[in-house]
Amino acid sequence: MNIDRLLEFLTISETKSFKKTAEMMNISAAVLSARIAVLEKSLGVKLLLRDAHRVELTDAGLQFLPDAQRIVGSVEQLKRRFKTIGSNTYRSLRIALSGTLMPPKVGPYLDFVNGNHPDIHLELLNDASFDVPGGLNEDLCDIFLTYGTSELHFDGIERQLIYSSQTCVLVNKSDPLAYYSHVHMQDLDGRRFILYPKTSETAFRDLELKMLNSAMISYSLYEDTVSPEFYRWLVPIGKGVSFFPWVARETMPPNTAQLAIDDAADSFNMYLFYRKDSQNPFLPEFLEGLDKFDLI
Repeated sequence: MNIDRLLEFLTISETKSFKKTAEMMNISAAVLSARIAVLEKSLGVKLLLRDAHRVELTDAGLQFLPDAQRIVGSVEQLKRRFKTIGSNTYRSLRIALSGTLMPPKVGPYLDFVNGNHPDIHLELLNDASFDVPGGLNEDLCDIFLTYGTSELHFDGIERQLIYSSQTCVLVNKSDPLAYYSHVHMQDLDGRRFILYPKTSETAFRDLELKMLNSAMISYSLYEDTVSPEFYRWLVPIGKGVSFFPWVARETMPPNTAQLAIDDAADSFNMYLFYRKDSQNPFLPEFLEGLDKFDLI
């Protein structure tokens, strides 16, 4: 399958126009139409319907759209990764992150790295497609940042503590506990907890379950599907309570109160994982600079 045909299909799906897409591609509309026909023939389905005014995706086209986006995205990622393969030099640092909160000072450090190494592309990845050992051992990332229990270790992978916070709980401001600054786990008995969503890397969620199961309290879990980017916004709308590291008030979701838990089974620790035998020559310099940036 020709990747250019997929790019043309994706562009048409956005512009809803063969004419506009052809102009963007610097080809004629007739050539573009013939190319899409070849793509449809190779797939054995009709992807697009068009009339005099507009182009629409067929049901098959709608089903094919996310696959085409994924294929093109993967190819573009490979192009970025190997763009300097002739010189055998990496020009990117791939950082995977589990959780939606960047630890204090990590953001400023990445800004420092970006400013001092404009030739290095900092690529931020999420934990949807791989876990810590999978990402590092299969060379899908160079660094993996995740919250986790103090027992979190992986064979052959180095670990550094980046940030440690007292464990807190986020509650809706209408909750009677919202008037307190500190609570005990027993005060949370019978509550519904919103945990970090299920992703490939389970360390964050395992940390939360450890705190719940160690407390010997009754609880329920919010089970509806939600993305990691939005799960903490369920607290302001009254869907439950959620564990959280201590954060500045301006970074908290609205309509919430942050309470320190005095007897949580573990701290909210974020760890950085990497492989000593990584082939990325920039990684040692990044880690050395991280130490000097006073993050540990």
